[in-house]
Amino acid sequence: MILYQEQVMQIANRLPGFSLGEADILRRAWAKKNHAEMAAQKEKFLADARRESPAKKAEKIFDLMAEFAGYGFNKSHSCAYALLAYQTAYLKTHYPVEFMAALLTSETGNTEKVVKYINESRGMGITVLPPDVNSSDLDFTPVGEAIRFGLRAIKNVGENTVKGILEARAELGRFHSIYQFCDHIDPRLVNKRVLESLIKSGAMDSIGVRRSQLFAVIDRLHGTRSATQPRKSFRPTRTFLAVPPPLRARGRILAGPGRMARTGNARFGISTVGFIFPDIPFLNTRPGWPS
Repeated sequence: MILYQEQVMQIANRLPGFSLGEADILRRAWAKKNHAEMAAQKEKFLADARRESPAKKAEKIFDLMAEFAGYGFNKSHSCAYALLAYQTAYLKTHYPVEFMAALLTSETGNTEKVVKYINESRGMGITVLPPDVNSSDLDFTPVGEAIRFGLRAIKNVGENTVKGILEARAELGRFHSIYQFCDHIDPRLVNKRVLESLIKSGAMDSIGVRRSQLFAVIDRLHGTRSATQPRKSFRPTRTFLAVPPPLRARGRILAGPGRMARTGNARFGISTVGFIFPDIPFLNTRPGWPS
């Protein structure tokens, strides 16, 4: 049984009498799937092997070596991969939440992979909590037996923006309104596009206001910030205090459009994080969807 590429080289050395240099050329032709070189090497292998073995047997051995080439590794790589496979299997078994959080973080920016590993996490019984400006960190983080979605994984929200959000949150403790949120973060970091992505992803739901209401004030809020905060320098302003009292009672927007359809929230979730979180009704009713 052939396990390593070095064995292919050894066979080529012993049977047709290839030098180790020639055997390595054969190995490289297979490793790089160089079909023209493989055909030339086969002709040379069979011609030289006839001196030591019947033609049919030599051809059978060569075909066996060629089949192995589709999956073979050299011995050093095989040992390294085996060790890595053991270590990752151990971590995934004994520290599943931390392992999946790290795996999701490593794929930030690749929506397809993030969705794949979120589904895998749910299949393992791990809840993936939605992004939240009041709870999320830069990356995916373990929260007890769950994983909190990282703000950096939201489309259009960059690392510097997230750092600005975290700094403001550390100062305030918690964001209580979109006005307070914008008042304490450099407008160069949180523009209209970023605000829309944060709202669409559900990251601002913990403020306690419907998404439709948040969308209703973005244009006015952005205009107020542009007028009061120069682009070259930033200091917290009192934008929040300029909002009419009916709209800022206890830090919450009370007026505005009615509740947005949950299917709209679903579309927003897919467009910004590539995934629908469990607050969308049909997530829990679709046949075969992991609970």
